[in-house]
Amino acid sequence: MIPPDYSGPAWSPYFVGAAIGVLSWLTFYVSDKPIGASSFYAQAAGFLGKLVAPRHTAALTYFKDNPPHIGWEFVFVVSIVPGGAIAAVTGGEFTNEWLPPMWLRTSATTSRCARPWLSEAVC
Repeated sequence: MIPPDYSGPAWSPYFVGAAIGVLSWLTFYVSDKPIGASSFYAQAAGFLGKLVAPRHTAALTYFKDNPPHIGWEFVFVVSIVPGGAIAAVTGGEFTNEWLPPMWLRTSATTSRCARPWLSEAVC
Protein backbone atom coordinates (compact mmCIF):
# COMPACT_ATOMS: atom_id res chain seq x y z
CA MET A 1 0.00 0.00 0.00
CA ILE A 2 1.30 3.43 -0.92
CA PRO A 3 1.16 5.80 2.05
CA PRO A 4 -1.09 8.85 1.60
CA ASP A 5 0.60 12.06 0.54
CA TYR A 6 1.28 14.17 3.60
CA SER A 7 1.95 17.83 2.93
CA GLY A 8 1.80 19.11 6.53
CA PRO A 9 4.72 20.10 8.73
CA ALA A 10 6.81 17.23 10.00
CA TRP A 11 10.06 16.46 11.74
CA SER A 12 12.81 15.15 9.52
CA PRO A 13 12.91 11.35 9.84
CA TYR A 14 16.70 11.49 9.46
CA PHE A 15 17.07 13.94 12.35
CA VAL A 16 14.68 11.98 14.56
CA GLY A 17 16.40 8.68 13.77
CA ALA A 18 19.80 10.14 14.55
CA ALA A 19 18.48 11.71 17.77
CA ILE A 20 17.06 8.37 18.93
CA GLY A 21 20.40 6.73 18.15
CA VAL A 22 22.28 9.33 20.20
CA LEU A 23 19.74 8.96 23.00
CA SER A 24 20.34 5.21 22.94
CA TRP A 25 24.11 5.70 23.19
CA LEU A 26 23.71 8.14 26.07
CA THR A 27 21.36 5.77 27.86
CA PHE A 28 23.88 2.93 27.60
CA TYR A 29 26.71 5.23 28.71
CA VAL A 30 24.88 6.71 31.72
CA SER A 31 22.86 3.76 33.00
CA ASP A 32 24.36 0.72 31.27
CA LYS A 33 20.81 -0.24 30.26
CA PRO A 34 19.04 -0.14 26.89
CA ILE A 35 16.03 2.02 26.10
CA GLY A 36 12.99 -0.16 26.68
CA ALA A 37 9.35 -0.15 27.59
CA SER A 38 8.46 -3.78 28.27
CA SER A 39 9.14 -3.69 32.01
CA PHE A 40 6.72 -0.76 32.33
CA TYR A 41 3.80 -3.07 31.62
CA ALA A 42 4.85 -5.53 34.31
CA GLN A 43 5.34 -2.69 36.80
CA ALA A 44 1.97 -1.14 35.92
CA ALA A 45 0.31 -4.55 36.31
CA GLY A 46 2.02 -4.94 39.69
CA PHE A 47 0.75 -1.55 40.89
CA LEU A 48 -2.74 -2.35 39.65
CA GLY A 49 -2.55 -5.79 41.24
CA LYS A 50 -1.50 -4.29 44.57
CA LEU A 51 -4.48 -1.97 44.37
CA VAL A 52 -7.10 -4.56 43.33
CA ALA A 53 -5.79 -7.86 44.73
CA PRO A 54 -2.86 -7.17 47.06
CA ARG A 55 -2.59 -10.67 48.58
CA HIS A 56 -2.70 -12.39 45.21
CA THR A 57 -0.12 -10.00 43.73
CA ALA A 58 2.19 -10.45 46.72
CA ALA A 59 1.96 -14.23 46.31
CA LEU A 60 3.09 -14.19 42.66
CA THR A 61 6.65 -15.36 42.15
CA TYR A 62 7.46 -12.62 39.65
CA PHE A 63 6.47 -9.85 42.05
CA LYS A 64 8.30 -11.53 44.93
CA ASP A 65 11.49 -11.30 42.89
CA ASN A 66 10.62 -7.97 41.21
CA PRO A 67 8.37 -5.89 43.44
CA PRO A 68 6.59 -3.08 41.57
CA HIS A 69 8.50 0.18 41.74
CA ILE A 70 8.80 3.37 39.76
CA GLY A 71 12.09 3.06 37.95
CA TRP A 72 13.54 4.86 34.97
CA GLU A 73 11.68 2.56 32.54
CA PHE A 74 8.37 3.53 34.14
CA VAL A 75 9.20 7.24 33.90
CA PHE A 76 10.40 6.74 30.30
CA VAL A 77 7.03 5.35 29.17
CA VAL A 78 4.95 7.84 31.17
CA SER A 79 6.95 10.73 29.69
CA ILE A 80 6.11 9.63 26.13
CA VAL A 81 2.81 11.54 26.30
CA PRO A 82 4.28 14.92 27.32
CA GLY A 83 7.22 14.29 24.99
CA GLY A 84 4.82 13.69 22.11
CA ALA A 85 2.96 16.89 22.99
CA ILE A 86 6.23 18.86 23.03
CA ALA A 87 7.20 17.36 19.66
CA ALA A 88 3.79 18.25 18.21
CA VAL A 89 3.98 21.84 19.46
CA THR A 90 7.57 22.43 18.36
CA GLY A 91 6.96 20.67 15.04
CA GLY A 92 3.91 22.82 14.29
CA GLU A 93 1.50 19.88 14.29
CA PHE A 94 -0.42 20.37 17.53
CA THR A 95 -4.17 20.62 16.91
CA ASN A 96 -7.18 20.51 19.16
CA GLU A 97 -8.83 17.45 17.61
CA TRP A 98 -9.37 13.87 18.72
CA LEU A 99 -8.42 12.23 15.44
CA PRO A 100 -6.43 13.60 12.51
CA PRO A 101 -8.45 14.25 9.32
CA MET A 102 -6.14 11.95 7.32
CA TRP A 103 -7.00 9.05 9.64
CA LEU A 104 -10.71 9.83 9.41
CA ARG A 105 -10.54 9.84 5.60
CA THR A 106 -8.61 6.60 5.31
CA SER A 107 -9.63 4.44 8.27
CA ALA A 108 -12.50 5.69 10.40
CA THR A 109 -15.36 4.68 8.15
CA THR A 110 -14.00 1.19 7.60
CA SER A 111 -12.84 0.42 11.13
CA ARG A 112 -15.47 -1.48 13.12
CA CYS A 113 -13.45 -0.96 16.30
CA ALA A 114 -13.52 2.83 15.97
CA ARG A 115 -17.23 3.23 15.20
CA PRO A 116 -18.53 2.89 18.77
CA TRP A 117 -16.10 5.58 19.92
CA LEU A 118 -16.86 8.10 17.18
CA SER A 119 -19.98 10.15 16.79
CA GLU A 120 -22.03 9.92 13.60
CA ALA A 121 -21.03 13.50 12.80
CA VAL A 122 -17.37 12.47 12.66
CA CYS A 123 -17.88 9.34 10.56
